[in-house]
Amino acid sequence: MPPVSLLTAAEVAERFRVKKATIHLWCMQGYLPFIRLGPRSVRIRLDVIERLELEGVPDSRRSPNSRTARRTG
Repeated sequence: MPPVSLLTAAEVAERFRVKKATIHLWCMQGYLPFIRLGPRSVRIRLDVIERLELEGVPDSRRSPNSRTARRTG
């Protein structure tokens, strides 16, 4: 099996042109599967990032479990 390429949050942020905090948010919201290497260090698989580049990035304003609230009147 070939070795898996891993990227830091900073490297992923650079690829998507977002802040590193956004990448951490996507990880915590469940949009990006990640590997925790320590209390402050995560890595994201390159193949996951390449798939997101093709499919599109998540909307960081909503979590995957949130419901759209509607205001009336």
